[in-house]
Parts: sequence; structure tokens; C-alpha cells
Amino acid sequence: MPISVFAKLSAIIFLGFVNSVMSGEWDTPARYLFSASNGGQQLAVIDTKENILVGQVDLAQPINEIAVSAFGNHAYLGHAEHKSVSVVDLSAGKYSHSVALPMAPRHMTSDSYAGLLITDSVEGGMVRIGLGGKKIIFHNSDIPPANDVIMSPSGVVAYWASGSGAEIGAVSVEDGKELWRHKIADHPVKVNPLVRSLDGLFIVATLPEEGRLITVDAGNGELLLRKQLGKGLQRPYVTANGQYFLIPETSSRQLHIYSQVTLQVVDAINLPEKTPLVTAGFFDIIGLGYADKAAYAFDLMNPHAKKPTTIPLPAQAFDAIVTSDSQHAYAALPMANAIAHISLKNGKMQLIEGIASPHFVEMGASNAVCH
Repeated sequence: MPISVFAKLSAIIFLGFVNSVMSGEWDTPARYLFSASNGGQQLAVIDTKENILVGQVDLAQPINEIAVSAFGNHAYLGHAEHKSVSVVDLSAGKYSHSVALPMAPRHMTSDSYAGLLITDSVEGGMVRIGLGGKKIIFHNSDIPPANDVIMSPSGVVAYWASGSGAEIGAVSVEDGKELWRHKIADHPVKVNPLVRSLDGLFIVATLPEEGRLITVDAGNGELLLRKQLGKGLQRPYVTANGQYFLIPETSSRQLHIYSQVTLQVVDAINLPEKTPLVTAGFFDIIGLGYADKAAYAFDLMNPHAKKPTTIPLPAQAFDAIVTSDSQHAYAALPMANAIAHISLKNGKMQLIEGIASPHFVEMGASNAVCH
């Protein structure tokens, strides 16, 4: 379907949806959670104040990625097959427009300064679309296939990782020019999506097949630390106070607590199952590890005081996110056609049902250090 026809169709669908169910608070970043099935054509909108599904938007193209601007002004929906991005104006509560791209948008990162950064983990390349998704600012076709992008605290530098070339690198957000590129292995190796320290001084990468943790200087890419932890390392999660990285390791079923200050592993928590996803709660008091069909809550201030609290889930969690106030966590459960809401105050779980196979969840005030 031509983009112009798609835009008109989506606008009609979206306007009808908003007028019937929304309360006029689309520009509140922490208010709404967005979810979709990978390859599905339906965007689900959840009101996190009431924890209910408030509507679903049918689109004409499959959705492969979601990003929401930091202040909740725009939602971006990536369509890899059609090489385009749909932009929804959340302040006005309606579909805005589509942007044709020179590459497939398989991964997207929204930033309050940069706008939208897009990479393709299959064919490579990076595109920046300006604030509000109005136009393409740059296209760098030399960036290798990258599975994610993270931003510097100022939003003027973007960092990427490529397993095919065993490289990590940095580009200027202003014009897309490369600032540095660093090889972290002498052969192709899987690299988990990057994270950075809260102050932006260094970048952390984990190599799951080799069990290594790599830390590099964010300014020039020089190696700061290489540490062997154990095979099965997952993507780290950055705690909101700038104190720790939380690094799950599936082979040993441990959660490594890695200091952002000393660049050393300071502790480890034993978890009952292999746990590929982890998030952190209010003031880092509670963390959540998502395994096959359970979530595990643990106290980071006193991790060995008691065993992690088990919170049963009806299906495997594919993605997870914490609200901007760090009071609530949400996990996408595609096999249950639901999203699990977990209160980080008391560890209780409730299901938000009626959502067609949600594979990913996103909101405006997510953890920009990871995404």
C-alpha cells in the first residue's frame, strides 16, 4: 500500500480510537505504555494509572519496533519490510505522518535532543530523524549491522555495537560522522546491546558466548577493563542512582552486581532459574529478574538477607520495562496475550489481558542509558 494511502487510513483509525477512549493526557510520559507483536499490525495502548488496556490501533503495515520520545510527545512505529516509520503525535492524540527510509528500521532509539536514531541489525547503516520525525538528518551507510544504539547524557554522541565485526563505535549525532571504532575481539562474536555508565564516561559490553565483560572509554573507545565472568552473560541494566550495573548470567543462574565507580564486580545474587531480563526499582531497593515463567524480586541493599521473592508468571517474559517513577514494572507475555504489571512496592502481579501477542513494551520515560 502506498504510504500516502496508509497515512490516511491510519489517521482515520487513530482519531476514532482517541476520541472514544483517551482522557487528553497523551503528553504525560509515564501515563501510557505501548506494546505490539513483532510483525503484527496492532498497537496496544495501556493506561498505567489504571493499568488497563484503553485501546488498540490497527495499522496497514507490520510493526517491528516501537520508540517513544522522552517527553511523551511522539510515538514511532518501525516497519522493516516497507523501510518506513510511522509517527504518532501524542500531544494531539492522532496519527501524524510516515517517513520513507533508505534502510530497514529494525532498531530505534528516541532521544529528547537527537530525535530518532535507527539501525539495521541485518544489512547495517544508521539514520537520524529529527525531533517530531519531520525529516532525515543523516544517513551513514558505513555503520555495520548493529542491534541497538545508546546515547551519551548530552545526546550528542551515539554508540553502537556489531557482533559481525566484533566492534563497538561512536558517531556524532549532528552529522553522523564516525568519532571512533574499537575492535573488542579478533573474530566475529555475539555482542549484547550496549549500556553506559550514568555519567557517560564509559561503555559496557557483554559477550555471552565467551563470558566476557568489556568496558571502554566513551571518549575514545580505548579498552579500560576486560573481565571473565562466565558464559551466558545477558545485557546489563543500569541502576538509576549511578551505582551499579546488574548483569544476569544464565549459565550459573547468577546476577552479577558490577560497580559503576570501581569497575569491579562487588557481589552476586543466586537466582532460582536462568534469568535473561533484569530491571531495577525505586532507589535500587528492589530488582526484578524475569525467567521462563516467573519474576524474582530481590533487595539490592541487602541481597543476601533472604532468598529472592518468587512472583509466578503465566508465560515467558520477552521484554520488560520500569516506569519513570520506578514504582512499577511491566513484562510482555506473548504466549499469554497479556502484559504483566508488577508493583515494585509490594511485588504483587496483575495481568493486563486482551493484547495480541505482545513482544515488546515501550514508554516515553524509559531507561535512556540502556535504550
